[in-house]
Amino acid sequence: MNIQDSPTKVIDPKQRKAVERAVRKERSKIVSLELDGVHLDSSVTSMQELSEKLWLLPALKAHDHQGLCIDLHKVYIIGRHTSVRDKFAFMCFSNVWNLLNMYRAIASGYSVTLQTDVTSKASTSAFNKQGFGVNMLGGHIAVWSSRASVLTC
Repeated sequence: MNIQDSPTKVIDPKQRKAVERAVRKERSKIVSLELDGVHLDSSVTSMQELSEKLWLLPALKAHDHQGLCIDLHKVYIIGRHTSVRDKFAFMCFSNVWNLLNMYRAIASGYSVTLQTDVTSKASTSAFNKQGFGVNMLGGHIAVWSSRASVLTC
């Protein structure tokens, strides 16, 4: 069978609204899981709530005092500052794996450099993403380059 012989993949106009509702429902479930149940709107208050839910300190305390494991790949907020009055939210996201990668690069003994990049030219002034990482210098390659993100909204 050739691609030209394949039937078209379109949604029947009669089912369009039902499909839109199903997609909206599933998207809402996924976003709710990814953001620990926090509903984000355009307010700084919702960003504050998100920063409380994803704050790293409770996970560290649970690890130290209760022996609970920390998910190495879950995204946590490791730095934050919000001001409802100024309509400003600053959050630094990372996961434990990437934070450990920075220590691995430094502990390697080779010279390392901090690298950074920002999306301010590619995004609106209301939302910027800045990435930080470390790479080894001295002719050696670091396969474990690390990233942490800073979001300003």
